[in-house]
Amino acid sequence: MSASFHINIAIVGAGPVGLYVAALLRRAGCRVIMLEQRPELPAESRAIGIHPPSHGLLRAIGVADDLWRRGVETRCARVFWQGKPLIALPLVESPDDMGIYLIPQHHTTAALAECAGHVQYSSRLVACELLADSVRIRWDSPEGQRQATCDWLLACDGNRSTIRDLCGISFQGIDYPDYYIMGDFADNAPGEKDAAVWLGTAGLLESFPLGGGWRRYVAKTASWIPQPTPRQVADCVLARSGHLPATDRVRMVSSFQPHGRFAEHFRQGRVVLLGDAAHIVSPIGGQGMNLGWINAHDFVQALLRDPSATALAEWERSARRRAWIARRRGAFNMWLGRRSLPTLRYLLLNAMLRTPLRSRFVTAFTMRDLAKLSV
Repeated sequence: MSASFHINIAIVGAGPVGLYVAALLRRAGCRVIMLEQRPELPAESRAIGIHPPSHGLLRAIGVADDLWRRGVETRCARVFWQGKPLIALPLVESPDDMGIYLIPQHHTTAALAECAGHVQYSSRLVACELLADSVRIRWDSPEGQRQATCDWLLACDGNRSTIRDLCGISFQGIDYPDYYIMGDFADNAPGEKDAAVWLGTAGLLESFPLGGGWRRYVAKTASWIPQPTPRQVADCVLARSGHLPATDRVRMVSSFQPHGRFAEHFRQGRVVLLGDAAHIVSPIGGQGMNLGWINAHDFVQALLRDPSATALAEWERSARRRAWIARRRGAFNMWLGRRSLPTLRYLLLNAMLRTPLRSRFVTAFTMRDLAKLSV
């Protein structure tokens, strides 16, 4: 084992939240070490939506312009009921507002990695010990086992967080009774920037432009499909929208079941849980990655401004409240996409989208109000 050393902050997990917080801390002059157990950044296209509250956060670390060039800004969502147009829903409140940027996650992580600094890949944390005013960590690396102490240990290592388990922090929640398949297909209308949502008795279908000639489809299914095929996704798209995407140019297909879980607490001594290590919400609505960035940003601001226990407890209260709101909204979004109670869902949709309530719905859907809960 190599000799121990001391660092200001250790970050475990080089996903979107870990990379973002590393960039933010390094810009503030902190000495940071970043560990990632995978050998490289994954080339995956999972989270795609960057909501308005995240625009300023990304601009502050210098990656916004690069990301906007790689993605598509959608300013309108076309909503259909039983295959017929219901409303074209603006996602902006004024012409000067920015909409939701849709960017495959591997582009987002690549841009963040450029300003996050050095990442130690193939490095797996195996132990952490909470001390009076620091944390001792030990990890396996390609050069052998290493150890260090750090003022703060930030767990950005996802919903199966090793740090959370090592600290004995429970992660309770529910598995929603909803199943989805999704895929990225060649876009037959590459100039179309609107998102589209089909609702009704057939179940939810979502369609999002990704730029570069690609489009993401997400479809609710009646049961779990462990290994969906491009044809299964395309058949769902055809049945609910009347459009059949070509299955000869498909970049990815997968399935998922949403979950809603929260760590018992987000902070234990000098260990702080961020992103999916702290909370997971339904991906229907695209809140998870943005929620992680907002809570991470507020933690860093609290840490730099006043790292007292009182100030960090206030941060945790705000972060938990924000996460609970996002969880409820994700559950509501899934309910709207189910097949049951079609009359009630139709009446509620009309009440939300065709009355003055529409402005509040758009504000909530684009997460603009969650940013106002900052400490």
